Amino acid sequence: MTTSPQGVGLAFNPPLADFVAVNADALDYIEVSPERFWHDRGPASGRGSDRYREIPDAVAQLDAARGDLPMVAHGVGLSIATEGPLDVGHIEQIGRWRDRYGFAWYSEHLAYSRLGPQDGWRGIGVMMPPVYDRAVLDDIATKLDQIKDMLGLEILLENAVNYTPVEDAEFDEAGFLQALAKASQTHLLLDLHNLYTNDYNGGEAAATVIDKLDLTLVRELHIAGGELMAGHWTDSHSGRCPDAVWSMLEKVLSRPNGIRAITFEVDESAATRMDPADLRGELDHARAIWRATRRVAEHYVA
Repeated sequence: MTTSPQGVGLAFNPPLADFVAVNADALDYIEVSPERFWHDRGPASGRGSDRYREIPDAVAQLDAARGDLPMVAHGVGLSIATEGPLDVGHIEQIGRWRDRYGFAWYSEHLAYSRLGPQDGWRGIGVMMPPVYDRAVLDDIATKLDQIKDMLGLEILLENAVNYTPVEDAEFDEAGFLQALAKASQTHLLLDLHNLYTNDYNGGEAAATVIDKLDLTLVRELHIAGGELMAGHWTDSHSGRCPDAVWSMLEKVLSRPNGIRAITFEVDESAATRMDPADLRGELDHARAIWRATRRVAEHYVA
């Protein structure tokens, strides 16, 4: 297993291969979404090679670019909040990549992107957060126990973008995240741009969510940029961070916390358009804040 990262990293995708190779000194680790490197024919097709087909060129770019950098895994395809049984075949595939690359931890979105087996595991084309109630919490906690047993890794769950919030839920977002982390003995990946997006679009204020959270449960932060579309802010990972995200980063890191890593995200299409100097600037800015605030958290990381 790789050494647990401490510092600043980049969410890797193939268009970033040259940047990573040239700017390894700006990175303490890279984060990889394994699903970007294979075709998944779906749970109904079976397991292993019957279901998954790797994309050789993309895997080769990852292998050439990563060098000796530690790696963490960030899943985008499990759909852990889908009602019903865990997609065991998917976790088995993540386990094969864990064996190959020695991930320090595995994170997943607290969301669903597919309907369950009773509906043929059909994809819905977008990640949707669950309803924050006790039954959903218990269902996800059970799946997390299975995942921990199968992978033997630290597991993190990421807060979701919520374009269609459900009123009168049993928990608010911070309450649900904390209750789930404690019930399942897992930790959190706090995506600051997701908080910003929800706040901008009329959801709960990002500052309020941060104030409610026990930040010692947080192991990783995501930062990113977005863009306006039809009057709504979208989590498009399309470039530089908004000023408000930098302010949130300083606020979170200046409080007692368990944070080990800050990951900057930029998606494939934006990565091809983003000036490498601007990308390097985002990483350097994150590192400056990390160094300035790190002494606050040193005594809180488990």
